Amino acid sequence: MIKQSIIGMVSKLDPYTRYEEEVGDSQSDYHSTGYYVGFGFSVDKIDGKNTFIKVLEGYSAEDAGIRVGDEFISFDDNPVSKLEQDSLRSLLVGKSGTKAKFKYFRLGTNDTTEAELTRTEVGVKDVPFQKIIHDSIAYIKLDQFSVKADFSFRKALRELDYDGKFNSLIIDLRDNPGGVMQAS
Repeated sequence: MIKQSIIGMVSKLDPYTRYEEEVGDSQSDYHSTGYYVGFGFSVDKIDGKNTFIKVLEGYSAEDAGIRVGDEFISFDDNPVSKLEQDSLRSLLVGKSGTKAKFKYFRLGTNDTTEAELTRTEVGVKDVPFQKIIHDSIAYIKLDQFSVKADFSFRKALRELDYDGKFNSLIIDLRDNPGGVMQAS
């Protein structure tokens, strides 16, 4: 009853807040450490289709030729079109070094492409990019809020301050899925 009450209360807050049980899940590990075992991509529903929205450089998904915008069709011959994010995430979890078959569709082609990907430990930087633009505007891209995000953000600010003085700051949070509340 307590669990259902919490789920009910959280559902009334906003569309981004949800209750997650403590189960040692790889998604929780990712948000807290910035590392997870996976293929190096992110998927989201776009127009009702599971679509690759991020492909990380140097990982299995990029090596296989998957691109942002490709539609994720199947995983180990199991269709994924009806799966929601949580179900899809649990399907993709596995041990480092294990392989899986993917089928995906790219607009402008007539057929699906099949690829075999290998799970590896994937590390995502909290701050992948920072720069001073137009001589006085600092720009910081913040990709996630892991437990080290505040440290990474402050480090980026110090590095920009060494490059030159700035009087404005742009913090780019586009595609940031959130993470640890204290870090955010």
